[in-house]
Amino acid sequence: MNSTKHTLVVLVADKPGVLNRVASLFRRRGFNIESIAVGHTEQEGVSRMTIVASVESETPGVVDQSRKQLEKLVDVLYVRDITDENIVARELALIKVKATRETRSEIMQIVEIFRANIVDVASSSLTVEVTGDKDKIDSLCNLLKDFHIIEMARTGLIALTRGEEMKLLIDKRETTAKVRGILIELAFTCQTIQAQAEKPGRREYDSLKKPLDDLSERYELIKEEFSIVSKEFGAPVGSVELLVASIVRDLNTVLKIDLTTKEGKERFDKGLMRIGNNVQECLKQLERLRQLQE
Repeated sequence: MNSTKHTLVVLVADKPGVLNRVASLFRRRGFNIESIAVGHTEQEGVSRMTIVASVESETPGVVDQSRKQLEKLVDVLYVRDITDENIVARELALIKVKATRETRSEIMQIVEIFRANIVDVASSSLTVEVTGDKDKIDSLCNLLKDFHIIEMARTGLIALTRGEEMKLLIDKRETTAKVRGILIELAFTCQTIQAQAEKPGRREYDSLKKPLDDLSERYELIKEEFSIVSKEFGAPVGSVELLVASIVRDLNTVLKIDLTTKEGKERFDKGLMRIGNNVQECLKQLERLRQLQE
């Protein structure tokens, strides 16, 4: 059975135990991790893993299934398979090679050809630093083997996609705060409408049209964030997205009801009750998300 290599980029929360959970998932799926490089990113509290794994399964879509399972881990923010993408990939290696008076100059010539650096010189050895793709480092190692490699350390592959800006997931806490903020505004609007319901006249209701339009516009802007986070958290965010859409729709409907008739007042009261219940349910779901994040 032929094995295939895949390179995955995983953004994770900078917390203890995350690396172990990610590695355990690969182990359970029977993947061999050839290299894994972890480091901080430009976002505070977020680390970036670059994982090169070999897969020996003939089952189609096995890597995509594993990616989806990774995305379900609470501390995993983003997963992307960049195997077939146009990327810039580099690896760092430190190689300590045996060097005598007779071989020292020859080793230095080889190092210069590979545009590597000598970072330490001892009486019987040289330590070489080389950066490049896997083939470049492997080629240098093969040449230095003739002089006897005493010790070697390699960082593993790190990679960025070329040209385009990788779409990073918005911090879950930041998105949840935005969602919570819009729901609190919706709850306040419901209370305002309810207070206006006791006053006669159409003018008071018309005055609520602008804040409602503002909330509807904010919802349209935040819909994408709902969708992104729902992929990470699953059902809780998906249900919040549906409830908020329902609230915005019902608010638009309620403000158009004719309150001069008994039937209109009944429809208004039922609509307002439904809106209030949905807002409360949304706030409960957001509390669940907050607990998942902790």
